Amino acid sequence: MHDLNEDHHTRAVARAVEELLNAPADQRARQAPHLISEVGAARLERIIAATRTRIGTEQAEVTYTHRRGMTINGPKGRVAAWGSLDGEGRLAGLLIDASSVPRWWPSGIPIRLVWATAAFGMWVYSMVDLSIGDATAPTMLTWLSYAVSALLGCLLLIGFSAPKCFPRWVRLFPYVVLGIVAATFVWLLVFRGVPVGHGGLDQVGYSHIALLIAALVFLARGRGHRWGQPVSTSLHFPLTGPGWYVAQGGGRFLNHHRTVAAQRGAIDLVKTGPNGTNTGMFRFLVPSRDLDSYLAYGQPVLAPCSGSVVTAVDGVADQPPGRIHYGPLYGNHVIIDTGHEHVVLAHLRLGTVSVTAGDVVCVGQLLGEVGNSGRSTEPHLHIHAERDGMGLDLQFIGVAGGLYRGRTIPAQ
Repeated sequence: MHDLNEDHHTRAVARAVEELLNAPADQRARQAPHLISEVGAARLERIIAATRTRIGTEQAEVTYTHRRGMTINGPKGRVAAWGSLDGEGRLAGLLIDASSVPRWWPSGIPIRLVWATAAFGMWVYSMVDLSIGDATAPTMLTWLSYAVSALLGCLLLIGFSAPKCFPRWVRLFPYVVLGIVAATFVWLLVFRGVPVGHGGLDQVGYSHIALLIAALVFLARGRGHRWGQPVSTSLHFPLTGPGWYVAQGGGRFLNHHRTVAAQRGAIDLVKTGPNGTNTGMFRFLVPSRDLDSYLAYGQPVLAPCSGSVVTAVDGVADQPPGRIHYGPLYGNHVIIDTGHEHVVLAHLRLGTVSVTAGDVVCVGQLLGEVGNSGRSTEPHLHIHAERDGMGLDLQFIGVAGGLYRGRTIPAQ
């Protein structure tokens, strides 16, 4: 459910941003003194001028909706923005996206819906391909050309996705396909008496097998990937209880963090159950707006190491699930300096961060709760370790093997 107080606050921020953008330059120091002291008046003027150019007007309209978040609007397009207020209602923080989109451009479709549609499309394609093969294949080798595409689809769904994020009935699809492939093989060979054939596979078959082998190689490399720079000491797993699951992690094709140097070894952890990450059976299609319906939301986050807190941020609102509003990357987060590396725990729940910068923490100390703040589509914990700006390979006590997408973490 939406928090009305949060909505009121967010719209107050939107009004403050609009007033700042449309005010004469000599009044901005009064409207946002802290902001100007941080970025400088000249730089702020350049940012405002560039924003006006992108939206095509000197008088911006700033709006907030749950679908899009805060946007700065003009005749040429809209620009995403984020802001925060100080105790007197003045702008204390402001982020403005460097890109813009046309005003008519539709808001983002929930990412989970895109994945679900792609998965269902792959399943339908496999079934159609198999049906064609059943009806037209003169030999078993020809039929195998069609069957390999179904096997490839199953591998993509089981190996490259995070199946446990979906309800059990959805996760059964690939195994149903495999069962149909096996049953069809027996039916064609034994009951229909389709000959094995000679001369090998056709061109389609060889291309499907090449894709299947390539997918297997990429999957093995992604799951076994290591950067060769581990943390100095194995960390304690920061979450308790069963059901924790790696939604992002590993190498190429398995971890979207790998392109950011400091985050290349990061993992995203969600909590799963019979219906995936949510309590609703069909919520994987259209995410619930109720954050409490996500199994991970509100779960305690414990310090995975001892050290000094160098950064502790609270005050960033949790995102509506399924969409990412523009704003601070990590949301509410804690960064611990172990003396050898920095360990980052991000996307914590608003109002739950229990430490401050300068605190010395011990392993197992409560840091906050799992939330959905920052660039996050659903409640999860992001964790990574970095040294000199480069991400490190994570290692947890009691968790052997790789930390790749689709890995279930043993109960701690």
